[in-house]
Amino acid sequence: MKFIKPTICASLTLAVSMMVHATDSKQWPAKSINLVIGFSAGGPTDTAARILAREMSKDLGQPVVVDNRPGASGTVAEKYFVNQSADGYNLMMLVVPTVFKRIFDKEHLSLNEQIDPVARVYSHHNVLVVNPNYPGMKDVKNTKDLIEFAKNNKHGVSFTSAGSGSIGHLAGQQMACMAKIDLQHISYKGAAPALNDTLSGHLPMMFGDYTTLLQHIETGKIRAIAVASSERLPKLESTPTLMEQGFEGLTAVPWGGIVVKAGTDEKIKKKIQDSLKKILSDKEVQAKISDAGLLVNFAPANTWKEQINKDFKYWKNVVDANGIRAE
Repeated sequence: MKFIKPTICASLTLAVSMMVHATDSKQWPAKSINLVIGFSAGGPTDTAARILAREMSKDLGQPVVVDNRPGASGTVAEKYFVNQSADGYNLMMLVVPTVFKRIFDKEHLSLNEQIDPVARVYSHHNVLVVNPNYPGMKDVKNTKDLIEFAKNNKHGVSFTSAGSGSIGHLAGQQMACMAKIDLQHISYKGAAPALNDTLSGHLPMMFGDYTTLLQHIETGKIRAIAVASSERLPKLESTPTLMEQGFEGLTAVPWGGIVVKAGTDEKIKKKIQDSLKKILSDKEVQAKISDAGLLVNFAPANTWKEQINKDFKYWKNVVDANGIRAE
């Protein structure tokens, strides 16, 4: 029989001790934390993540490092993330496009098998706008006017959004289905070129982000005719929601939040959630995130998990009923 030398035993004991120390919920965090982002540096999701990373580093006493892994609406990052350890040192920003990608890929959404929501941190709101200088759009001031215009136009009406498969795209198609009108989606690779063509008059209307469109609404270059939220928005109090205009149950509110690997210790998840709640209650942090075009909208794990499942089911039904495909 062979025996391990005492020096080796001591080394193994030390290694195990360090591992337990690093993953013990009472000692967490004992080292740096990795925050995976599925989009390139500089965008709203990345900007929000970097704000949170800086504040969490200060609050938790360990560095929180942003790890950008862009591609395929965030699924490149997700595939990397689900292969990491469930020890609380691996976090990911989960956003609507990544969840919706599963709809178009015909994948089942199961939050408990691979990822576990910790907290929703932000949302942003879509507004339906028209260019009043586009032929026929001068008198379109609400969805009733739009429906009448569309029904009198044998070619229907074109609209655009942040991209094919985006929540703005799906909201437009659902609106068309409910109103029994022809709305044709024109796809761009991002919101910026779509907005440029709407502002220039090449396209009549767009479902776009509230904070991005507001400045152009205020100057009169475009006109807001509906808000795709459950409530009216600040600075657009006179613009009714889609639901107020007869589109029952139709809201389109993208969100983003922090998730961990499934199986992560509940006490560690609670520490992360508490840290995020504290950070997001700070007025300066709220202002910084607002400057990135997002609105702080904290929700704890259970509330956010319910919303993810509800949104996935609703929009999957929209996609299936309308035969929508991501281009």
